[in-house]
Amino acid sequence: MMANMPALALGLALTLPLGAILLAGARALERSAGSRPDRVWSAALALCLLPVLVALLAPGLASLSPVALHLPAPGEPQAWGAELPQGGASGAPAAAISWGLALFIVWSAGALRRAALELRASFSLGAHLRRLPRASETVRAMVRSRSQNLGIATALSVRTARAGTAPFLAGLWTPCLALPEGFGRRAGDEAILDHELVHARRADMRVNALMRVVGVLVWFNPFWFALERRRRLAVELACDAAVMRRLEPGRARLYARALLDAVKADSGPPLTVGFGVAYKEALKMRLSYILKPAPKADLRRLAAGLAGACCLIVSAGGAQTALAAGRLTDAPVFTHSVLEGRITSTYGPRSLDLPVPRFHGGLDIAAPLGTPIQAPAGGTIAYAGDNYRGSPNWGHVIVIDHGNGWATLYAHLGDMHVSTGDRVSAGQRISQVGMTGLSTGPHLHVEVLENGERRDPAQFLPGLAAHAQSQD
Repeated sequence: MMANMPALALGLALTLPLGAILLAGARALERSAGSRPDRVWSAALALCLLPVLVALLAPGLASLSPVALHLPAPGEPQAWGAELPQGGASGAPAAAISWGLALFIVWSAGALRRAALELRASFSLGAHLRRLPRASETVRAMVRSRSQNLGIATALSVRTARAGTAPFLAGLWTPCLALPEGFGRRAGDEAILDHELVHARRADMRVNALMRVVGVLVWFNPFWFALERRRRLAVELACDAAVMRRLEPGRARLYARALLDAVKADSGPPLTVGFGVAYKEALKMRLSYILKPAPKADLRRLAAGLAGACCLIVSAGGAQTALAAGRLTDAPVFTHSVLEGRITSTYGPRSLDLPVPRFHGGLDIAAPLGTPIQAPAGGTIAYAGDNYRGSPNWGHVIVIDHGNGWATLYAHLGDMHVSTGDRVSAGQRISQVGMTGLSTGPHLHVEVLENGERRDPAQFLPGLAAHAQSQD
């Protein structure tokens, strides 16, 4: 083993440029994998480690190492040997070997530190899971039923996490599924449960543990960790695709709303497989896959280069994601909540003590004066001013055109931070809560319009569905 250290060092060094090449190549090939993009990233990770495997399996490569800066003669100590040569007239071999030994010490220190962090996180996770109480019989029965439907034979340990925590899965041999208090009472919870159970069926926890072990060896390679992060995202996309194939037609938007609500929740302890997302790019990609399913895998070549060589990987399958009869229109992807507040009036008929009931075309959200209001998605300000539709009752009004015939309207605003014609991005502050126009108190009136027709905002804007249901 010691005699093969130069070849191993060379293999580890080669993972840096190879990781950069594979990262760029896998991005280009990801969509060709259809509903299983994780295959592309798993193959890229395996190819990234190929030089290390070759070094371990081919001791003869030790003579190719540039660490010693010379080809050792038969019987001469190797660069990573136990005894340093005294060198010739110039002493160059001894200096070269010292550099190699120094690099080995640095790599060993980094690997030990990484291993210590992983072990500490593992022990912390185990202690956290032991503190969680066992779930109720009702929840465990629901998990057993959904597990049978998915063909999962392994028994799961079901625990109850605190409210406000997204569901997560942990454990190598006996999977532990942690569900927040009150789980199963909301529409969409069954789809979330199916997502976590698909993780259990795929044994993603064990694969993640293996990747953490490999990460100890290549702790210095940022490209490898970028590949691993994209692989985990691709695994989430594959699980989303599996859930989508089981959803009833027209339920995709409900599943997308559940994902947006999970963004606000605690994702759980490290080293777990959770339903939420870790970064903004992952959220956008998952919403895109849910609302606009990936095309059928076309069996195109999945390739990545390795030191000038081309490795071809042909996808062997991939089922087509059928579009339901009630396919959703190209609605914008709303990623941000408009306002944190209390819904005082929902979408639909209302009386307001009037002799004839009338229809309320939006949602009223009460909040303190000055509370920020932000755009739920990017677009262009189509209107910003007063006297909307010739009536002063609306107060200050902003209308955002999101494209494809979709728009959102905000009324009774305070000071406005945008003007007609401005471009806004998702999450950008556009105004604040006021009480202009015909208003009995500080609140926001928000509407969602498709080609001029009003739609229920609770069905589209993040964070409104649960509040609107509580008002029913």
